[in-house]
Parts: sequence; C-alpha cells; structure tokens
Amino acid sequence: MTVSPDKRAWSKYDQTKGYRKTRRKAIRIAKKAGMIGGALIFHPYREDSKNYWYFSPHFHILGYGWIVQTATIYDKTGWIVKNHRVRKSIGATAYYQLSHAGVKTRHHVISWFGA
Repeated sequence: MTVSPDKRAWSKYDQTKGYRKTRRKAIRIAKKAGMIGGALIFHPYREDSKNYWYFSPHFHILGYGWIVQTATIYDKTGWIVKNHRVRKSIGATAYYQLSHAGVKTRHHVISWFGA
C-alpha cells in the first residue's frame, strides 16, 4: 500500500522533526485504513511516464491487513491511501521499493510498526 500526505504537509520534510512527525502520521493513517503492522519505506520522489523524477513524498508499506475506508480517510485528512493488492513475491517487492527509497541521515530506511 502507499500512503501519501496532503500537499500542504510536503514542506515539513525539510526538517528532521517534520519528517518524524509525518512518518508517525503515516502510520496512524495506515492503521485507520486497516493495516495491522508492517514495514514503512519512505520515497521522496515519484517517476512520471517520461522517466522524470519529481518531488512527491510518500510511504510504501509492506504489511498485513485489509485496506478499507480510503475515500473517508482522504475526505477527513487529505491523505491518499492506495492498495497495491497482494504481491507475488514479498522479497521482490521489498527489493524494488528499497532500490529507490529515500535515505535520511540518522534514520533507518525501514521503520517497523504494529503487530
């Protein structure tokens, strides 16, 4: 699943304190959407159809749960929750997500949460 913050929160990524706060919020949003636990991987950029990378911070979650109420969460918080369905290989998915993850000084690339 992907959890993307409201664009108004993007400026918070410039500071370590803001990043930590937004990461905690991403975990709360994931739990509201039905995620019981998993690994949170931060991506600061997205790639468009022309192979251009642009700033669009979001979190990928490899975890366990049944994703629900995505429209309600968006209406209440402005955060977008997207279910990427069951994957064929957890290892291959983790490899792909980590191959272009955001690395921040004094932070682990993967944050674990929940059960």
